[in-house]
Parts: sequence; structure tokens; C-alpha cells
Amino acid sequence: MTDKEYIKSFANNSQSAFTRFYDKHIDAFVGYFGRKFNKGHDYSLDLFHEAFMAMYDNILCGKLTVENLTSSLYQYLLGIAIRKMQAGDRKAREFDKEGIYVQGGDG
Repeated sequence: MTDKEYIKSFANNSQSAFTRFYDKHIDAFVGYFGRKFNKGHDYSLDLFHEAFMAMYDNILCGKLTVENLTSSLYQYLLGIAIRKMQAGDRKAREFDKEGIYVQGGDG
């Protein structure tokens, strides 16, 4: 299935296309974020889910269409994930600057 076919299928709410794209890319995605950004498996998996849903929403609302896709759909997904990761890292640094620390247990 091509990226354009995926977009059309997602726009038509095709569960099989959703599952096929998800299964095709999840392992590579998690491995990439582990190697490139030193992120753990659980973090990378959560990031994949968030980015995947954002990409899917962009298709459903018409923000991403066959006509305006300028890279591969996987690269588009990576771009979303990288921006989400950077936003999370910025937020964590802001908390650190304020002296706010999240502690577990009774601490």
C-alpha cells in the first residue's frame, strides 16, 4: 500500500489500513527513538501512539491530504513525534528551572 493509498484509506476510516500502517512502522519507530534520542521503549511507544493519533487526526480533519504530502507518511509521523518530544523536553526543563520535582511515594 502506498502512502497516498494509506491517506485515502485513513480518510475513509479503514481499520485494516490503520492496523497495517501501525504494525509496519511501530518497531522501526521505537528502535529509532531509542538509538537516536536515547529514549526508553515505553517512552518511545507512548510517543508513537501520540504521533500516530495526531497524524490520523490531521488526515481526518483535512490538514494532511494526498495533494499536500511532501514526504513519506512515515517521515511525517517522525516529524510530529520529534516536535512532541521536544515540547515535552522543554516543559521538563521549565519545571526544573522552577525547582519543581516530581517525586514518588511519600517524598
